Amino acid sequence: MIGSDEMVQATVARLLDAGVPHEYIHFDEFTTGEGKEP
Repeated sequence: MIGSDEMVQATVARLLDAGVPHEYIHFDEFTTGEGKEP
């Protein structure tokens, strides 16, 4: 997808701003659709 990296960065930035610990943000869910199990 065009601009998918930008969307990922924006989403992560919003989560971090909301106080979500970085280790809880799984980039795989955004990049591959194969999220890690909790």
